Amino acid sequence: MNRYESFRQIRTNSMISILEKSKKQKRFTHGNLFSKIKIFFEIQKNIYMKKHSNIRIFYESESFLFAEKPPGIPVHATKDSKRENFTDQLQKQLSLEYLRTVNRLDLDTSGLVFFCKNPDKNKEADQILKNSLKIYLCVTSGTILEKHFTETCYIKDGNKKVHKVFSGGDKAVTEFLTLKQNSKENYSVLLAKLHTGRRHQIRFHLSEKGYPILGDRVYGKNNESKLLLQPEIETENTILSSNLDSPNKKM
Repeated sequence: MNRYESFRQIRTNSMISILEKSKKQKRFTHGNLFSKIKIFFEIQKNIYMKKHSNIRIFYESESFLFAEKPPGIPVHATKDSKRENFTDQLQKQLSLEYLRTVNRLDLDTSGLVFFCKNPDKNKEADQILKNSLKIYLCVTSGTILEKHFTETCYIKDGNKKVHKVFSGGDKAVTEFLTLKQNSKENYSVLLAKLHTGRRHQIRFHLSEKGYPILGDRVYGKNNESKLLLQPEIETENTILSSNLDSPNKKM
């Protein structure tokens, strides 16, 4: 099984939605890793977006929306006014009066973006994200032998990338769990849990360790067609639990 098949299989089996969390330590637990597999999303509808067809809506209610952002499109507007962004395009396609992004993804990262459709629900949306586990699935170059490790450093934003500093930077902490190694094809599949929310911190930590994410054009070798890094959001309960209002039935 190659790295792309491993990446697809892990996502298909929802192994990313999963980890039991120690409430005291707030870290990955050892033992039966996949004992609590939760499939909490089903695709509710597909919409067409210029240059990025078949945008998948995983959840939509009167107040909230989860959609899968493809790689190569920014979440928000950039300095280039002619460049399309995911939020504006989605708002136009769905004819929404209001759409606010709750979480953010890098340009080359694909995955779920959490939107608030009702300005009166902004605080509630922020609280949902704050109480969520922020877990990423990634495929790296090289065989990582460590099963469970944490990377910590201080970083500072540069023009296109972040840099490690010893003073004046922001602390970045990422916890990793290795799911699979393949020495023959020289790749590893990991889960990454954010303990801080710094720009590019997962990509930077893995690159500094010598295992850049495949497809990373900034911190890696740029020898893959896309960045193999995707985020998942899991709330303290289940993402479709009482934390969110009921999904729309008319889809």
